[in-house]
Amino acid sequence: MSGDGKTKPCWVLIVDDDPNVLEGFRRGLQGFSLETAGNGRDALTLVNNREYAVIVSDLSMPMMDGLTFLERTREVSPYSTRVVVTGDADLEKALDAVNRGNVFQFLQKPCSSDMLAQTIRAGVEQFNLVSDKMKLESENRVLKARLTKAEELAGQLQRQLQQQRS
Repeated sequence: MSGDGKTKPCWVLIVDDDPNVLEGFRRGLQGFSLETAGNGRDALTLVNNREYAVIVSDLSMPMMDGLTFLERTREVSPYSTRVVVTGDADLEKALDAVNRGNVFQFLQKPCSSDMLAQTIRAGVEQFNLVSDKMKLESENRVLKARLTKAEELAGQLQRQLQQQRS
């Protein structure tokens, strides 16, 4: 999804150890700026080099499980929206993913490309809201600091004016 032409593309990363799943999603998710990785380690390398609006991950993967991967992405890319797509219906793993990986949505495999696309669009919207909020909070801090400085200068000028009048 590249937005309205005025904003930079919102990148989506999908991580799954099954190449057929990745290929199916790649074909079904045309129109998104999409990258894929076959494992958590390769995906972390990608996350370290690009900001992703949405990160979609399987939970059960070799080398680095999805939960560990999502936890690490939370450290590196805290504003990314994280989505789990898994065939593992273990409730405890799902709760861990939500709590430790700060997961936005949990989808069960098999998951249609339409359902994933809908979730990704909602995830991009969430990412944009969080990003905008963080930018506004940052701008607010800068403006408050400027206001404090202006108030200090006004106070100094007022004291100088009073001294000149006395």
